[in-house]
Amino acid sequence: MTMASNLARRSFFTMDFDAIIVGAGPFGLSGAAYLKHKGFEVGIFGDPMSFWQNHMPAGMFLRSNWAASHISDPENKLTLDHFKADAGATFSQPIPLQNFVAYGNWYQQKAVPNLDRRQVSGVEKNGTGFKVTLSNGEIAKSRRVVIATGIAPFPWMPPEFEQLPKSHVTHSSDHCDLSRFRGQKILVVGGGQSALDAARLLAAIEVQVEVVAKQKEIRWVGQNAWLHRLGLLSWCLYSNYDVGPAGISRLVGFPNLFRTLPRSLQDKIGRRAIRPAGTGWQRPYLAKVPMTTDCSVTRAKLIG
Repeated sequence: MTMASNLARRSFFTMDFDAIIVGAGPFGLSGAAYLKHKGFEVGIFGDPMSFWQNHMPAGMFLRSNWAASHISDPENKLTLDHFKADAGATFSQPIPLQNFVAYGNWYQQKAVPNLDRRQVSGVEKNGTGFKVTLSNGEIAKSRRVVIATGIAPFPWMPPEFEQLPKSHVTHSSDHCDLSRFRGQKILVVGGGQSALDAARLLAAIEVQVEVVAKQKEIRWVGQNAWLHRLGLLSWCLYSNYDVGPAGISRLVGFPNLFRTLPRSLQDKIGRRAIRPAGTGWQRPYLAKVPMTTDCSVTRAKLIG
């Protein structure tokens, strides 16, 4: 057997997996770590933390609290605290975007150093498994495929803006640097964390910014910190991950219990848990930003 055929044979075997994960954000990296811990041969493809790095504005802070921002690992040895100690990083809550991206890259190097940065261009059923085509045309085989590509392909804009050019109308996820808007007038449509964070960052660089939101009032999370200092009562009301208001936070903190509920109730609770809101610490920075609530866009026209 020639050396070339030996290399081809070795390449063939290294591209045959128990599971392939498509995507290398927090969920893909965590999934790969858990599967590897179970002894599976795992292939993970994608650019690590690319959504956070390329679709979030510089200067942003995470809405989630410290406990909810760890990327889960099976031995609980790759938390934000471990990253800070290992990398000598100094930051706290709210967590700056750049530190979270650095943490994700550190997690990848520790948990899945064999990550392949090539993109997946196709997934096809192949007998009892799957054939996965990579961006360079190479083929990988796997018995299972986990899609963890994230939300980057799914931005939504009101249909009233659909026919307007991107030179004037963009989605918040289109920007990792808002400095291009310095000195301009910007209308931010929305009342959730992305909208309010964008408004805060724009106001800080001398942009005349205004916010329009369809909810009746701008909601702020983390405004009643004292509710988290009531001992056992606080434990009953809030999970460590603090997603949603009192009571609902505790319920959605038990996902195996939550998923046994009727779907109609899941949807109702889910909407209440993650409704549009901004982190309360931003509120003073937005005090001078005009905000119009209970108002929806009905028409948009390019003038000049």
